[in-house]
Amino acid sequence: MPREGRPPAPPYVSFKTFLSFMDWISESGVVLPSRLDRSFWSQRLSGSNGPQVMAALRFLGLIDGSNRPQPSLERIAEDRAPEPKERKRILWERLRESYAEALQGLDLDRFTPDELREHFGVFGISGDTLRKALTFFIEALEYCGIELSPHIKKPAKGRTRRRARSAKKQPSEEYSPPIATSPDPSGEARLHLSIQGLLDDLLRFGNGWSGEQQDSWLDVFARIIKYAYPARDRQLRMLP
Repeated sequence: MPREGRPPAPPYVSFKTFLSFMDWISESGVVLPSRLDRSFWSQRLSGSNGPQVMAALRFLGLIDGSNRPQPSLERIAEDRAPEPKERKRILWERLRESYAEALQGLDLDRFTPDELREHFGVFGISGDTLRKALTFFIEALEYCGIELSPHIKKPAKGRTRRRARSAKKQPSEEYSPPIATSPDPSGEARLHLSIQGLLDDLLRFGNGWSGEQQDSWLDVFARIIKYAYPARDRQLRMLP
């Protein structure tokens, strides 16, 4: 249950999974039931995906508290066009209303990632849940065709071209480690946030980093391991 005075937690299921469910209920031959309970959605969703998709539908006002479809979801299910424009229009309408408190004062054309995180503070979520909720929100807006701030787009291709043109080592090539934030208040056992940030950067770089960036990443990783998980026979030291 959400804390008193706070809106319910926003969707943090994979948007791809959410969209796949939308596609399914729009398929010819699928009849939307009077209630979306487990006996219905388990035909398509498994594990934790089912409850998370239902929570997303409730947050967006597409089903009520008893999982009964609302008129907006009925219209989505009836839109069986190859390019479901009605679905996108309805979803954008629901996004604006459901995220209204977080969107207040936020310029979608110019916001920064940190600014969006601050606005999502109204939901009282953090850690991995916050990261997934932000990802769902951004991908949902992109799906609806909303023009978003250029500050959230990954400039990977631009970095690759700059490296190809430069034969000399540049200071900007050096890897900058992520800054650790406060621990997750849930108390769950998790990787140290600095290490999680490094692993996220590893996925972001993929095969597109330079040898210098790779060496720098490995050096930072080794130092953070010694800092976050010190050997018992060595004195704990702060990173220089």
